[in-house]
Amino acid sequence: MNRFRPTNTPPGAKDIDVLERATERPDKAEKLLRERSIRTNRRQKFIECLSNLDINLSMENLLQNALCSLFARRRATEDCLGGHST
Repeated sequence: MNRFRPTNTPPGAKDIDVLERATERPDKAEKLLRERSIRTNRRQKFIECLSNLDINLSMENLLQNALCSLFARRRATEDCLGGHST
């Protein structure tokens, strides 16, 4: 929870507050906007990293299942042919 903004304040209100402060102290407001941009970029990169990790894990599970299936088929074929595969 953000301690600087009451919970009933709409999400865009923070942007308005920063812009209002820009007219009073432009250097401070610019710094706040830059910090917010940096935090947003970090958050987005983190989310992308988690998404990529989920995709990689899903692909790994898919490949493992496919290999298990292939080995099971080969074993079944060898059993049918008396231990000799074609």
